[in-house]
Amino acid sequence: MAFGKSYTSTVALEGKIFVLGGGDGVCWFDTVACYDRSRGDWSTCPSLTRDKWSLAGVSVNGRIYAFGGGDGTKCFSDVEMFDPTHGKWIKNQPMLEKRLALAGVALNGVIYAVGGFNGVEYLSTAERLDPREPNWKMLPRMSAGRGCHTLTVLDEKIFSIGGYDTGLKQWWLLLRGYHSSAMLGGSIFTFGGVKGEADTILDVIERYKEGCGWVTTGLKSIGKTCYCLAVVL
Repeated sequence: MAFGKSYTSTVALEGKIFVLGGGDGVCWFDTVACYDRSRGDWSTCPSLTRDKWSLAGVSVNGRIYAFGGGDGTKCFSDVEMFDPTHGKWIKNQPMLEKRLALAGVALNGVIYAVGGFNGVEYLSTAERLDPREPNWKMLPRMSAGRGCHTLTVLDEKIFSIGGYDTGLKQWWLLLRGYHSSAMLGGSIFTFGGVKGEADTILDVIERYKEGCGWVTTGLKSIGKTCYCLAVVL
């Protein structure tokens, strides 16, 4: 990329990786960068409708949806959609709640937004949007509020991984937040992030497989936090 960013969202679409928003530690950005794996280079894409960080992004039916986030003073319920054939971001129906540091995922063409911070508290709520319908719909709550977590799909199930529980004032069972996770080969892999109140930066890669639980792989990643990951096959 042209410069380093953190607190971005990363989306894979048609063999390309799109990096949305984020910041450099001083400013927040509306910029979008695209990596074309076949060409091995980065290009600049049309910008989001405003600066934002700690947002979520997914791809559904050839389009990218960016939702939630904030600008350092406000938390957003914004949803915007990018259609590569039209080359611009279009505002969509907003979420029912403001969500910063949320997690998002797409499953069977439906968009899910879970948890996050609304400016007052971390949320246990979740909502979904079917792009064929006009409005978001609320889903059953999680057991407690959490943010800085990830969502990953495995075997038609959505897994909410890690994050911080403000009710218990502790990190969730995976003991990490600000990490990245992805599904590959029938397993969920989780990379990096921070652990505990001391904010220890992790280089550990863990793997989850149904029926086997979580194991440490023995592989190491570069210790990172507040970054994003995308899988392109």
